[in-house]
Amino acid sequence: IGKSQTTNNSHELLRLDDLQLGYGDKALFLPLNTSLQHGERLQLVGRNGVGKTTLVRAIMAASQGQKPDTLKKGWIVCNSKLQLSVYDQEINPDLMQLTLSEAIGKIYYDLHIPASEEMIMRVMGDYLFEPAVDSQILVKNLSGGQKARLQLIRMLINKPNLLILDEPTNQL
Repeated sequence: IGKSQTTNNSHELLRLDDLQLGYGDKALFLPLNTSLQHGERLQLVGRNGVGKTTLVRAIMAASQGQKPDTLKKGWIVCNSKLQLSVYDQEINPDLMQLTLSEAIGKIYYDLHIPASEEMIMRVMGDYLFEPAVDSQILVKNLSGGQKARLQLIRMLINKPNLLILDEPTNQL
């Protein structure tokens, strides 16, 4: 990455140029070249330990203007208008002791998006929660499906144009 590079093509969100990641002297995969345009999808499939999560973390770092620690060679080029969001396998531990309403409020707060109590209740309803009942349930006590819906709220709240889904079907 070195310098903060951006792509000139407004439809191209992300480009990987001769990218190779790894740890120590070991590269995880051969140099990778690909790009993602608006509306395109890319699926990463492979056994454990081949670098899928490392690649996701490197893209996340690059989208925030940081050089990934695992970068061996090549470039991750992000469009200046890239709005990246990730569906994580696990809920942030900071949310587990909060009520559902508090957790959604914290998600808004952490993203620097103002949110009223009415807005939080509307979001709960939009994601099939019963605001009057579910708002006071601790996140740690939500069912797997409810936790997945909370993850969807967190992922979509800032209207991203690129989604990274890390094993999204685990709770199905």
